Amino acid sequence: MVADHFTGLSVTYFRDLNWITPASSGIDHVVGSDSILQDAPFTPNVPFSAFWSGYLFVPQTSDYTFSIESYGEVSASLGPVVGRGESAAAISVPRTTVHLDQGAHAFSIAHSHAEGLYGLDIDMAPAGKSFTRLDPAALSRRPHGPDA
Repeated sequence: MVADHFTGLSVTYFRDLNWITPASSGIDHVVGSDSILQDAPFTPNVPFSAFWSGYLFVPQTSDYTFSIESYGEVSASLGPVVGRGESAAAISVPRTTVHLDQGAHAFSIAHSHAEGLYGLDIDMAPAGKSFTRLDPAALSRRPHGPDA
């Protein structure tokens, strides 16, 4: 996969815990603690929430296990391969295994942080492989494949 200028998920940061008062919107190329620290329009040790959305490109059909660690509330969901009528999958915290077909899947993450320490780490592992952080080249604002 090759990252392009569409790499990353759309994000909106909110000044409250309920995704009501937007503070800023943009693109986070890496979703997690590093992006929150770098891109949040405020000090992340105050109450805030964020919502990321876009697409996750899955390189091969397999069972994938997602591991999510967070100091706040977090939920994530994956849609079927774009253009198919299958149902979406919720990713439960801290771990969920789902069967994913190769292709671009609608992907969203909602995170709220009450106060104190912040943190959000999302790892993914295909069946039989080790966990790695979400690959920024696999995140996009539009459906794409390795040749997009």
